[in-house]
Amino acid sequence: MTRDSALFQHGGWYIADGAAPYLDVWDPKPPLAFEIPAAVGLVTDDPYLLHLLHVALMVGAAVGSIVLAGLLARYLTDDPTAGLVGGVSMLVLPGYVVRPALGHKPKYLVLVAGLAALYLFVRGNFVLSGVAAGATAGIWQIGLIYPLVVMGLALHRRQYRTLGEVVAGIALVAVVMLVPVVLWGAVEAMLVQAVVVPFVNAGGFPIPVRLFFGVYHFKFGAVLVVLGVYGIVRFARRETSVVRREWWVLACAAWFGIVALFIDFNVWSYTDLIPGLPFVAIGLGLLYATLGPRPRRTLVGLVAAVVVLNVVLLGSFGVLFDPVSVPDPGEEVTETMDKSADYPPAPESVPEPRWLYWNQQPPENCHLRYSVHELQWIQKTGTYPSCGGNLNEALRLLRKG
Repeated sequence: MTRDSALFQHGGWYIADGAAPYLDVWDPKPPLAFEIPAAVGLVTDDPYLLHLLHVALMVGAAVGSIVLAGLLARYLTDDPTAGLVGGVSMLVLPGYVVRPALGHKPKYLVLVAGLAALYLFVRGNFVLSGVAAGATAGIWQIGLIYPLVVMGLALHRRQYRTLGEVVAGIALVAVVMLVPVVLWGAVEAMLVQAVVVPFVNAGGFPIPVRLFFGVYHFKFGAVLVVLGVYGIVRFARRETSVVRREWWVLACAAWFGIVALFIDFNVWSYTDLIPGLPFVAIGLGLLYATLGPRPRRTLVGLVAAVVVLNVVLLGSFGVLFDPVSVPDPGEEVTETMDKSADYPPAPESVPEPRWLYWNQQPPENCHLRYSVHELQWIQKTGTYPSCGGNLNEALRLLRKG
């Protein structure tokens, strides 16, 4: 289990046990990011069985995303082999296939829900498309692109009844997501932590650094990323009527490219590249459909070689990426932030979240860890160790920049 997975699994268990998100657990994610683990936590309080349930959920999301990427590539090309190339190409990122075994990761849920929203829309299941699209924004703010795209598709096609069905699906998810937050009395805290804080603490790495680490994380598959982008560009230059109807491909690909280059790519974490991965894969499927017989064989050979390396080696042996170190569940360890880093020091050390999870221990305060978001917010507001948040004060800081 990774530290990140422990945060969500412990938070889900803690909320299922009676805690309230944003009041007892500080986090800048939207409500579904913790409500889904909390729902899983209602099944059992055995941490080992609970971990297996989270692993099963992530495996299902990862496999479902592969299938959906392939179906979308086939829909765009009307070529079963191009669809197969598009689906299998999801595995060109080392670690994609092994990360689900390490525990809960909301980005996999964003991935499968977003692709489901697009596929359901093009197949005419508009209410369910809205439900899936609404879920993406409820798990991660960046997922807002999906409800915007499916509503935009309905508007662009002047299908106003369709738009109503999509909006109904999105509204259903919003109600299911927000009613518990209202009952917890955590609406203001949610607005501060999940809406204002990410803007106040905006920052990132220079583009050359992001590009370098993008290549670093994809390893052998980096050349296929370039080819996938090229496939999207070639699609954009096709006959105007096709591009006008299927503009969602370009919109989503462009959005996740912007996210990786400018908004949200922690260069030490390959998982930040996962949400944009299906559009690289679909791009490879689109490229395959436009090539002649010999280039097609070359592309299939490249994809097959990279996928075999990633899947057979699993990355677990330190060949493709470093293995995860796991602390002994019986031994309490603490974590602190690196004092040499460019953010304020943590007020104190805290128990390692994996230790908290395996031993089912509540945290001493609402901070399960001291992330950069939390440390910056504590420094700006002096709110340690309380959770919650004052919306007026948060908006003042946002205006102040």
